[in-house]
Amino acid sequence: NRSSLDLKGISYTISLEGHKVMTGVSNKLPKIEAYGEGEVLLTASVDLFRSIKFFTDLVKSQNKNNIAYSLMAKLDAGTLHPLIYTTKKGQINLNQAIKKQ
Repeated sequence: NRSSLDLKGISYTISLEGHKVMTGVSNKLPKIEAYGEGEVLLTASVDLFRSIKFFTDLVKSQNKNNIAYSLMAKLDAGTLHPLIYTTKKGQINLNQAIKKQ
């Protein structure tokens, strides 16, 4: 970002294997300076039924080594700026997660 962003709000969704398991919103955001970064603390709400469906599907596919995840966020920088959409996708390697414990 070439200019500072005075963020007004954020809404986001976290999906695991295509199941929207967490969502959240916040309006307590820092001002992000130009070409800078800031720390944001978010609270998530878990969708119980979609989480149960995710775990049911996970148990059915016992040989699964990776879990696909996606984080989709919408940032609001105020009425004079367009909404900013961002998505981060990746894989969680279950074998590595178990070894680290």
